[in-house]
Amino acid sequence: MVRSMSRKDRCADNARAEGFFGTLKEEFYNGRDWSQVGFDEFRGMLDCYLEWYVHGRLKAFREGGRTVYDTIAGRRRRLGYQV
Repeated sequence: MVRSMSRKDRCADNARAEGFFGTLKEEFYNGRDWSQVGFDEFRGMLDCYLEWYVHGRLKAFREGGRTVYDTIAGRRRRLGYQV
């Protein structure tokens, strides 16, 4: 079995994943009392957050020397990718 991540202190290969999980913790998880939330309810709330993250949350993208604000789904559409 081979690990998928590189050695310690080599963060460039997983920087996007680390950034996403940091955002997820700050915007969704931290600052809430989860003690009364069951797993199914938590999973439903997480699904809603992820849907909003892709289709509703504005993000800054650098395109052609300017900053464009759009959703991740909107940018994918503009670039011709399936959403």
